[in-house]
Amino acid sequence: MGGIYFHIPFCRHKCLYCNFFSVANTSQTGRVVAAMRRELAERRKDWPDNDIRTVYFGGGTPSVLPADDIAAILEDVRSSFSTAQDMEVTLEANPDDVSAEKVRMWRAAGVNRVSLGVQSFDTATLAAIGRRHSGNDALRAVDMLHCGGFENITLDIIYGIPGRGDEILADDLHKALYSDVKHVSAYALTVEPGTALDVLIRRGKMSAPDDGDAARQFLLVKDTLETAGMEHYEISNFAFPGFRSRHNSAYWQGKPYLGIGPSAHSFDGKRERRWNTASAGGYVTGIGGGGGPWWESEELSEKDRHNEMIMTALRTCEGLPTDVFADRFGGDALSRLMKTAEKYIGYGTAEIKDGHLRLTRTGLFFADGIAADFFYTD
Repeated sequence: MGGIYFHIPFCRHKCLYCNFFSVANTSQTGRVVAAMRRELAERRKDWPDNDIRTVYFGGGTPSVLPADDIAAILEDVRSSFSTAQDMEVTLEANPDDVSAEKVRMWRAAGVNRVSLGVQSFDTATLAAIGRRHSGNDALRAVDMLHCGGFENITLDIIYGIPGRGDEILADDLHKALYSDVKHVSAYALTVEPGTALDVLIRRGKMSAPDDGDAARQFLLVKDTLETAGMEHYEISNFAFPGFRSRHNSAYWQGKPYLGIGPSAHSFDGKRERRWNTASAGGYVTGIGGGGGPWWESEELSEKDRHNEMIMTALRTCEGLPTDVFADRFGGDALSRLMKTAEKYIGYGTAEIKDGHLRLTRTGLFFADGIAADFFYTD
C-alpha cells in the first residue's frame, strides 16, 4: 500500500488563488477529526494490504489543528495498520501557525517532514496574492523547525505572479536554499474558475498571469535549484538526493492510497477510484449514519488508465518506461505512442533516453498539453 492522505479542510483565511476544498472557519475541527478517525477505522477492512509507508496531512491548513489531534490520528494509524519503521509523515503548515511548542508536539507525535506554505519571502508579493504572513514570518518558521529537530523541510514557492519580476523570484530561491531546506515545490500561479483571483481578474482589479513570463520563470527556478544540487524529479518538485517526497512519488507511480476526510480521494492501485463529499457538514453527518451518501466511486476504463499513466509519467524526470507501457497496453498502443512522439522529438521538447519517453528542459513546462496529445479520446 502506498500511503494514507488526510484532508484537513480548515483554514483561517482562504487564499485568493486556492481551489482546493477548504472552509475558512475552524469551529468544527473537533467534529470533523472525530469523523475522520471513525472513517479510518471503518475503512481498514477494505485495505487487506495494510503496510503503510507514508502519511500526508494536506488541506486546507493542517497546522491549524491542535497538535493533540494530529497525534491521535497518527496513533490510530499505528494501531490499525502495519507501518514502515521509516514511515514518512508529512504535515502541511502555514508559517504563521508555527511555534516552538507546536514544533515540539508535531515531532513527538511522529511528524518527520513539514511542507511549509511560504510562497514567497517578499512581503509585498505575499500581500498581492492574499497571504497573511510576512517574509520574516516565513524565515522565522523555518528557523523554528530546524531548532525543533526537523531536517526534512520543504517549501512551496509560487512563480509567474503578475508584476513580480525575475529578481524577486531569484531572491526567493536563494533564501530558500540559504535556509537549508531539502526540498522545494514550485508552482506557476494559475487562475482557477470561481476563485477569488478569477473574480478579481474578470473585474479588472488584478492582472492575469502571463504565460511567457511563467515559462521564463519556470526555467529560472529549474536552473537555480539544479545548479545548487537539487534533482528536478517532477515538474513542480525539486529535492536534494534522498529527500524526494515519497508520498507524492507514489501517486505518480500509480500506487494505492487511502484518502480520509472531506473531499479526500482514494485509489486501489488497479481500477477503483473513490472520493468523499466536498462538504464538512455532509461528511460528518454521513459518517454518523444520519445523512445521505457521503462518497462516490468509479471504475477506471482501459482508456482512463492509459491516459493517466501517460499524464503522470511525463511529469517526472524519468518519464514513461516504454517497456512497462507496452506490457500493460500492448504493442499497438506503443506504436501509436511512438508515432505521436516523433513530432515532439522533432520539436526538441521530448526525447527517448534509457528506454523512457521523457520531456526535455524546454518541454516540461508544457507537459499537460503535450501529454493530452497522446491520449485516447474516443
